[in-house]
Amino acid sequence: MTRMILGLSLAFLLLAGAPALTSRWTPPQDEKPIPLDDTFWTGTVTVETREKAWSEGWNCKGFRESLSNRKITFNLGKVARYSDVDEWTAERGATFVIVGSRSELDVCHPDGNYKGMRQQFNETTSGSGTAEVTLSPRSKGEREPDKMSISLIADTSGEKVTIKRHWVKTTEDGTKSWDDEQEGSAGHTSLVVPYDPDQAVLSGGKTDRHTYKGEPNPSYWSGEVETTYHYDLRRNRPSDLEAVMIPVGDYDTWRPKAGETEDEAGPRPLAVKVRLQKKGAPGKPGPKRAKFKFELVDTTREKGICLNWPKEAKESYDLKIEQDLNDELSVTNDKGKPTEGQEAHTKSNNLNESLVTISCFDYGAFAKLKVTAILDEGKKTEIRIPAHLESDKSMYELTIPKDKNDNKIADSWEESKGVMGKPADDDSESDPEGDGDSGDGFTLYEEYRGFMEDGFHIWGEPKKKDLFIRNEIGDNVLPGIELFKSITGLEVHSKLTSDELGTTRVINRHRTEMAHSVDQHGLKIVRGSQQFRSEAVWEEGVKKIIGTPKRFKHVEIETGLLGRMTASVKLDRKVAHELLHCCNVEHHGDTDPGKKTIQSVEKPGGGFEIRVFDQAEDGSCEGEGTVIRLVKEVGDTLVPYSGREPELRRGYSVYVARKQGEHSGDVTCVMRWVIAEIYVNSAGEYVRFDDDEVIGQSLCTQTAGTGVNKAGRKPEPRYGDADMAKYRGKCKEKFCVNDLYH
Repeated sequence: MTRMILGLSLAFLLLAGAPALTSRWTPPQDEKPIPLDDTFWTGTVTVETREKAWSEGWNCKGFRESLSNRKITFNLGKVARYSDVDEWTAERGATFVIVGSRSELDVCHPDGNYKGMRQQFNETTSGSGTAEVTLSPRSKGEREPDKMSISLIADTSGEKVTIKRHWVKTTEDGTKSWDDEQEGSAGHTSLVVPYDPDQAVLSGGKTDRHTYKGEPNPSYWSGEVETTYHYDLRRNRPSDLEAVMIPVGDYDTWRPKAGETEDEAGPRPLAVKVRLQKKGAPGKPGPKRAKFKFELVDTTREKGICLNWPKEAKESYDLKIEQDLNDELSVTNDKGKPTEGQEAHTKSNNLNESLVTISCFDYGAFAKLKVTAILDEGKKTEIRIPAHLESDKSMYELTIPKDKNDNKIADSWEESKGVMGKPADDDSESDPEGDGDSGDGFTLYEEYRGFMEDGFHIWGEPKKKDLFIRNEIGDNVLPGIELFKSITGLEVHSKLTSDELGTTRVINRHRTEMAHSVDQHGLKIVRGSQQFRSEAVWEEGVKKIIGTPKRFKHVEIETGLLGRMTASVKLDRKVAHELLHCCNVEHHGDTDPGKKTIQSVEKPGGGFEIRVFDQAEDGSCEGEGTVIRLVKEVGDTLVPYSGREPELRRGYSVYVARKQGEHSGDVTCVMRWVIAEIYVNSAGEYVRFDDDEVIGQSLCTQTAGTGVNKAGRKPEPRYGDADMAKYRGKCKEKFCVNDLYH
């Protein structure tokens, strides 16, 4: 449904469901154009709209409500007189940035067409682009001949913005959720501001509030709207001077580097020189009669200094102009108020060049530097000359770091990693392939911003999948971690400290607004509480199924293996095995009977029968057991037990396995169990064996059994193929680390 916000002196078109407004604003009939001189305008306009809307459901016979907040900021660039028409039109660099959020809830009546359905979505809107900005000064004509105003029209209808939604829908059949993404129009903005030809600065703002009612049908939207706009427009006169920005030092390869804490600047500040010079005379300074204004815009404010450090993080500007490093500047705004290091100006107004030094507080820091040379012309008029790059006269902002593709990632890093041109939210790594799900849960920007590991900053690998591990056991599980790394091909980071992993295990937890895909978890390996049991322990409250790292609290390694100096191969396999469970890999099957007690019992009429008993938690036998035929595998033959054997008379505990169970499939795979001493053959006999089976040290690529499980083995394959009916085996094609999936 189309909804439009109309203010008293402002029209701002909401993005949600609204078509682009293409008609131009037309002044009242009696308003007259004002002849223009050769001045031009620079400045910014910000419009923020908050709306609460509701309606009575139409087909659903329930109700609907919506809350939205949108903010659009225009940077006018240079708005100069256009030809012989009495209006100023943006001829260079008019841009806009828009951010917004919206939530909408539909609750249907049980008697409606949708039978009590409840549907909700949360929406975010973001975008930027160019805008066609026109300023039209007009008098009030015969009504108020002494009053003048400027009509500002900012048309962005040709630009697209991104709208992302997360849906949750509940019906009689249950609840489901999904995400979608679409393009929308940035729309059209117009406002009228007072105009005094004798003033060089037009600055002010206003808040409009109004309501609208759904008529004639209550299913139409009703709502309350609050729109606030602020404008800061500055008139300039042409000049034969130009201002140029010149980065000092290794700007092309400069990358942000933070200090040890959020309040400590990194060791590599960036210096930028600005020079006022005559047009057509590059390198020759102009007259010393300017002051310079430095502004950092679009500065990131990410929490912490990287994704997982420090332990407790706060939000602050990542790039700043610090007073201590800029003696000739006053780090305040035009009114002398502090700016958190985002604005400064020279103390002197008789300069033809100056220097600003910018400090870095985050490994993913980004900002754009704007510099303006201001020449006082007297009579409340000034000439403002925006500085352009010395290397590119069309660029009036210097990105920090150098970033030609506008993804807020240093071009030098992208080039070094071979990912130049990819968007900041890219997470498309396919190496290793695993189950085919792309990425590792870290966006390109997050890989670039990086992580802290064992006290050192590291970058992620944008072409490989990364996984983070906290090892709380020590050196004796390192070979197992290395085995896991080698057989998966993952980029494993296993030196995390406790604070680097954090209590939530979310590795990319420190963030504010930059590109993010999913809360990606790390893994933790701890010493187990049981002597002969290792396991991947689920987090409380999650569905107990195999999945990605988000599902698992930690991996426990049994103390029995940790205490054996000769058990390194078994320990390595066990560590890799349990880590793979945390990466969506299951056993080859799950049909094994498990721990049983085998014992012979004397029959009333003489002789013996052999029984298998279930075990209680304390290891004692439960029930009367089941009579079995027990045989021993000797080469290709099976030799039966009599029941008189002393070991059987005493009874013993043993692990029993079956076909398509945990011991099935490729014997070289770490996901195959190797603890059975008895298997149940195709005739139902319990077959005991004494030989040691292969301890897997790889990941299988097939379901077919190998070794003792190979088809055609004599007397028969022990456990057979992996359970194909449950899609087991082929473990090389099953692992996934991305918490966006599973």
